[in-house]
Amino acid sequence: MRPEVVSKWLRVSLAGTLLAAALTGSALAQSTAVQAADPFDTAFQQRDYATMLALLRPLVEAGEPRAEGRMALMYYQGWGVPRDLDKARTLYLSSAEKGWPRAMYALGRLYQRGDGVAVDKAKALYWLGLAAEAGDRPAALAAGDQAFDMKVYGKAARWLRMAADQGDAKAMFALGLLYADGLGVPKDRPAGFALIRRSAEGGYAFAQAAVGEMYVLGEGGVAPNPAEALAWYSRSAAQGERDGLTGLAEAYALGRGTPVDLAKAAGLYERAADAGVGLAQWRLGQMLQAGRGAPKDTVAAYKWLSLALKANNHSTIDYRASALASLDALAVEMSDDEIARAQALAANWTRRPGD
Repeated sequence: MRPEVVSKWLRVSLAGTLLAAALTGSALAQSTAVQAADPFDTAFQQRDYATMLALLRPLVEAGEPRAEGRMALMYYQGWGVPRDLDKARTLYLSSAEKGWPRAMYALGRLYQRGDGVAVDKAKALYWLGLAAEAGDRPAALAAGDQAFDMKVYGKAARWLRMAADQGDAKAMFALGLLYADGLGVPKDRPAGFALIRRSAEGGYAFAQAAVGEMYVLGEGGVAPNPAEALAWYSRSAAQGERDGLTGLAEAYALGRGTPVDLAKAAGLYERAADAGVGLAQWRLGQMLQAGRGAPKDTVAAYKWLSLALKANNHSTIDYRASALASLDALAVEMSDDEIARAQALAANWTRRPGD
């Protein structure tokens, strides 16, 4: 597996989805400590913040840890009270020190993200690890993620295995990377690729793109199979995964497992380019420069080629020399005003939110 697969997994798993799960009422309501008839849960379902606060205040004054964690949520979200991240952190800390796993998890994620506090990887790992050991599945993934980031691979493997054993597809993928590269566990590439395949089958979009790549390159114990690659890239792209979009665009552009369709390729490249994929930006720039798959547009071509040069190239294809040559060729046929407009478009471009 290429190194960029590891960095991409870290980018995805640190994107904030886990913290959102920790700090929403639905996640807390689903805790095994919360019963369906719980008045707080009923008030939460009705978004009755006044009742939630009335129920919590006496319990918080008595030092009840679950109530402290719930009150921390109120301050974190600004539900019925002014939003106050410092109070939220203080309450989460008190609750966590008394042993409530959800508060441990939430506190660890605050330190992991620097949300209202300075980023502190050691504190993040400590609290997330405690929550994971207490049996919290999201915490197991987050703790494994943090340990992975800190290159504490033995701990990463332990916690990721906990989450994977509970069916977490992202954890399966990350654990597969560890086995494939022998990080924190004995190197076992077949076992690693099997976990990555299970993750893809479980619906994790980036794992689906990775499996598509395996079928393109003939890795992971499978023979090259363009049709299988196309199927997996299609599943990944359907979820908007930028690597799936890029792989599917390549399939249509090069006729891998499907007839060449440059119009479809251009549309897919554009979506991936909008998400910041340098390879897609270069391919799209070339197509717009030549008028292949899309109408010729020298200004847009110049913009995308310029962005491709600035992108963090995770592709095995070294396109930079080609992009520079294309920019030189475009500069000859474009006016100074057109070049200035293209440069302004590139300077003001922002990656599509959510990617």
